[in-house]
Parts: sequence; structure tokens; C-alpha cells
Amino acid sequence: MANLGNTTRPAYVYDAETDTWLPIGVGAHTHDQIPASIVDAKGDLIVGTAADTVQKRTVGADGSYLVADSTQTTGLNWAGPSNIAGKNLIINGGFDIWQRGTSSASSSVYLADRWYQIASGTTTHARDTDVPTGVPVQYSTSWTTGAGSSYGQYYQMIEQDQVKALRGQTLTASFYIKTSGTSYFGNLILRIDYNTTSDTFAGGSWVGLSDNGFTGSSVTSWTRKTNTFTVPSNAVGIRFSLIPDTAQASGVIVRMTAAQLEAGSVATLFSRAGGTIQGELAACQRYYQRFTAGSANNYMASGGIAGSSTDLYMPVKLTTTMRIAPTAIDYTGLRWQIISNSGTISSAVISDANPNLCLIRCTSTGLTSTTQSYMLMTAANTDYLGFSAEL
Repeated sequence: MANLGNTTRPAYVYDAETDTWLPIGVGAHTHDQIPASIVDAKGDLIVGTAADTVQKRTVGADGSYLVADSTQTTGLNWAGPSNIAGKNLIINGGFDIWQRGTSSASSSVYLADRWYQIASGTTTHARDTDVPTGVPVQYSTSWTTGAGSSYGQYYQMIEQDQVKALRGQTLTASFYIKTSGTSYFGNLILRIDYNTTSDTFAGGSWVGLSDNGFTGSSVTSWTRKTNTFTVPSNAVGIRFSLIPDTAQASGVIVRMTAAQLEAGSVATLFSRAGGTIQGELAACQRYYQRFTAGSANNYMASGGIAGSSTDLYMPVKLTTTMRIAPTAIDYTGLRWQIISNSGTISSAVISDANPNLCLIRCTSTGLTSTTQSYMLMTAANTDYLGFSAEL
């Protein structure tokens, strides 16, 4: 301290950084404080970007939440509206539900519930247990080429009741992908299409909205791919698809799982649309539900009435309220039974239906009574009766 007379008085030094005079000799002085001017608005965050370096992260939209995002300078990003069960617009994105079976070489059909598949050439689609580590799924779906000039495709359509409510919003599609077997040639594309007139696969005209293409040989281990886009103001349907840009040689395997479509610009941890496996099944059965025998001579329904010696009308109570009245049925091994008599059903079509109940008209021979109640049975344990209300 400087002395003036017998009184000790402090000396001062000017600090240009803070535009203040600071006393000398009254303790340590450092410039490690973060200036208040770095933030500009309520909710702004101060985030470390490197050693001894900070940066502002601006406040997110109402209802959004912070997620770790290594692609951002701050290591953080805003997502939303909330990370809760049901955020995923893709049904059966974890490939838990396979009501129609677990393998098929047929083209242009549904296999894993809600997933429309195309198998070109000699391609087989199947359920697979190879899944990425740390992702809450037990199955993936795969397509395998059996000869050259073959490939597979996957599609899922989102219906208009959901799409119209999302117009103008930012969505992020994501999934995990892996190729193996013969080296994949060319690109795979995570494509988003939209439709302005219809939410059915065949209806209207689908328009390409956003593509994320990547080389198939770059994903020989499980890799997450994303595609962020804005829903057009006139969108009626949205279609999520995984497609190749060229045919493949024999022995190529492509696996996919944990497919998700959610609000926001960041792909968050995968969750099921239905929240639980049971919830996912109910969501799938809104579009398709199948009754499988499980054993020979299995009961399927009762209360059938013969309209003639060849026509049997059978009401079937649906397990889950469907999206609309079912428009198609599929079946194998159906037969009728009344007391000690039985007969084989040669064909069955929908006579009348609503989302909870379907009346089917079965064609057979030897129907013996128009006054007694018939039962609908199956002949083998693999026989089934299915109802579809798919888009």
C-alpha cells in the first residue's frame, strides 16, 4: 500500500476489459468470469465447446428439450416436442410383430406388420435376430438376394389423420442399417415421399420430398442414418422408405431396425409407437389382424347361419377396433361344423363389415340346416383367418 502521511491508502490500476479501476494489493485478481453480455435472451445457455472455451446456445422452442448431439459445436441440440412413448409415428419400427409370418419371397406384399415389401428377382425377406448393441430391439428385418439382378425395398405409409396435424413441422426419420454377405454395390436411400391427394400406397401420386443416400459398403456394421425434413402444407400422406439405387449380386444381405419418425430436428433414442409390445400389437391390429389356429380342429368363430345349402354367413368379432371396416380377408384351411357334421369351405369373402365386426360369406357344400348355428373351424394348427384395413 502507498502511504500519505501516516495513513495507508490504496493505489489503483485501470482494467480496460471491465472498464474499472481496481485496487492494487488487496488480493488476487483474475479475468476468468464469464461476461453477462454473452447471453441475449431468457433461456440462453452458456455451454463449453472446448477446453477453457464457452459459447452461447440459444433457447429452444416451447416444449422442446435438450439432447446430446455431437454434430453441433456446443454438443447439444433442441428436440421435441417431448421424449415420451408414442413419439414414434412409425408403427412396428422395432419389427416385433409378424402376424403374417416371418419369411417371404413374394413381392408387393406386407410381411412384418405395417411394412410393405418389394422383392425383385430372387429376394427373400425375413425376420432376423442380428440387432445393434444398446438399442432396445430384439429383431431386425432383412432381405437377401438369391441370384444376380435382385434387390428388396421397404415402405411404410403414415395416414392422413396424423400427417395433416403435422403440416409445416420439422420431422426427423431415422433407422439402423447394416449390410453383409456379398459386398453391397451402389447406394441405399432413406427416402421420404408425400402425397397431396391420398394416404394409400397406390392412390394419388407420390412426390419425392427428401433423400439421404449413402454407400451400402459404408455400413457393414450397424449404423444409424437420419433424414430431417419439413412436412409440406398440403401433405395428405407421408411415406417412409428404404430403397437401393441399383440391383445387387447374389448373396447380398441388408438389415434394418429401430425405424423412427418423430417431431424435431434430432433423432432421439428409439421407442415404440405403442409404448409396449402389447401396445405395438394393438397398433398393428388396427390395420391388420390374424386369427391363427395353433392346433388342429381349432375353434375360430360361432353363430354362423346357412342361407342355402352352399352359403354360410359367419360373424367374426375383431380383436381390436380397426382403422376402417376391413376391406380384404386372407385364410387357409377353413371349415364349418355343426353337431357331428362338418365340411370344407372353398372360398370366403366379406359380406358386410364395420371396424369391430366382420360378416363373411363362406361357400361350401353339404350345409344341412338353415336353422342351426354353425361354428367356423380350422383343419391344421397353421391355418388362419386374417382381416386387412391397410392403407
